[in-house]
Amino acid sequence: MFSKRLQFFMDKYNYSQAKLAELLGVSPPAINKMLKDGSTPGIENLKKLRKIFDTTIDFLLGVDLEDALEMLNTSNNEISIVLTNLRISKKLLKRSLPSLMILHYKRLLILKMEYPHQ
Repeated sequence: MFSKRLQFFMDKYNYSQAKLAELLGVSPPAINKMLKDGSTPGIENLKKLRKIFDTTIDFLLGVDLEDALEMLNTSNNEISIVLTNLRISKKLLKRSLPSLMILHYKRLLILKMEYPHQ
């Protein structure tokens, strides 16, 4: 997938292998290898490519949102359910926090009365 994305951006920006090699600081045969063999560059060159093409490393490597969801074996519906549960939990926490604080304070008072010198 990387080689296809690299070719896509080279075409979009009208970059030759020599021009991209110059911008990236590698030899033209290194660019050819990426395109033909599908070899993926190291992280530093991926960072440079990200800046040259104004994109993300994920996109360069062929990972997009759908791929990420598939990798996590998660559907959009499941993500919605999780987000809804988090929102509900947050609301419940806001409502119950004051009562928990009062309960905790009462327990501290009881302990203080039982052990006044500590």
